[in-house]
Amino acid sequence: MAGLADVRNAALEVVGPICGFKARSFSEGDVGRILHAYLVGRHAGVWPECPVKIGTSKWSIDFRFGDRPHGKNPCVLELAVRNSEGGQQLQATQNKNELKKLSRYPASKAQTRVLLLLDLGHSPIARRSLQSGYDKLKHLGAGKFQRLSVSVLYVHRQSNYRFIWRS
Repeated sequence: MAGLADVRNAALEVVGPICGFKARSFSEGDVGRILHAYLVGRHAGVWPECPVKIGTSKWSIDFRFGDRPHGKNPCVLELAVRNSEGGQQLQATQNKNELKKLSRYPASKAQTRVLLLLDLGHSPIARRSLQSGYDKLKHLGAGKFQRLSVSVLYVHRQSNYRFIWRS
């Protein structure tokens, strides 16, 4: 089904028209709806706001790729958006809950976990700067949960990169 390359390509296809040659201000909900529409047109089996129970808490994952119940190669995706007004939406401290959901999502239900950081701002964030914040997040809560790695994918209209976050 959909994998990391598909998510990257979809993000690049969405960021280009949204931004054009200048930064624009869109909310995460706006970008999420645009991304969902693109993904549904491109791939079958894309589910938005997929419910998940982790421990005693009920959460929802932004997108899940794969035929229900699990598909052949399921992928779960959380989205974070920084608009043209700047802000800290892509920093690690702002995405702790997303990382917690993704890293605790059962391996039997998803093989690929992606935190997609879409940057609609004026200038891209340097990889070293962004990754160092995520590297400092080593522990996201106590409990006997299996914690799995998460691919963090950063996409700006001028650059994109990926790194792995491990709990």
